[in-house]
Amino acid sequence: MKPKSVVILDNAKTHSKQYNKPPVQSSNVKTIKNWLNKNNIYYNNSANKQELLKIVKENNFYVQHTVDEIILNADHIALRLPPYHCELNPIELVWAQLKKIIAKHNFNNNSIEFKNLISKAFLEMYSNFWLNCINFF
Repeated sequence: MKPKSVVILDNAKTHSKQYNKPPVQSSNVKTIKNWLNKNNIYYNNSANKQELLKIVKENNFYVQHTVDEIILNADHIALRLPPYHCELNPIELVWAQLKKIIAKHNFNNNSIEFKNLISKAFLEMYSNFWLNCINFF
């Protein structure tokens, strides 16, 4: 990729692994204190769990994703799609179309038949794409 390319990410689990993830309600006091220490955040050592979590919430930084750092360190820009907006991600439209075509056929859980069906579905989608382009112009 050229430098400063924009890498568009959806919210798949593989794109959303966090580092320096803040502790949550189910975290124990030791974990919460370790996170506060790691981030140089002052707290009263005698504070209870709820007080510590309040400090975490008050000092919670933006969510830091591992893959974003990798992209940034490679001199690119990470652009995250908002959650639950699949219409902004063209591949979701392709998957929806593919699932619709496959659902029309009964492939009896036969893997060879399923692979053939996927190939046919992509060919059908490709043909429809070009027909739509021709009709558009």
